[in-house]
Amino acid sequence: MNDSKLRDERLTEQLIESFLAVYVMPVIIAVGTVGNLTSLAVLLRRRMRRTSVYLYLTVLALADVSVLYVSAFKTWIRLVGACSSGMSFHMLC
Repeated sequence: MNDSKLRDERLTEQLIESFLAVYVMPVIIAVGTVGNLTSLAVLLRRRMRRTSVYLYLTVLALADVSVLYVSAFKTWIRLVGACSSGMSFHMLC
């Protein structure tokens, strides 16, 4: 009885983890990309370039987009099973 309950809990945890990996992570990547690109669009205006924090916030937005695509997107590709040993775009994996 206790062993079957433990298996059910593990299965539930795996289902939740799979759901989050497949459906929530792409939303986080999309929202993060749109938000950072919007920030860059605002920061690249001539009026904003005169402020003292312009360079810091611009580099921060660029670094954030880089982390989204280097880490989160790569992790999502691996979790949804798009990467296998025979894939030709193994750099993403």
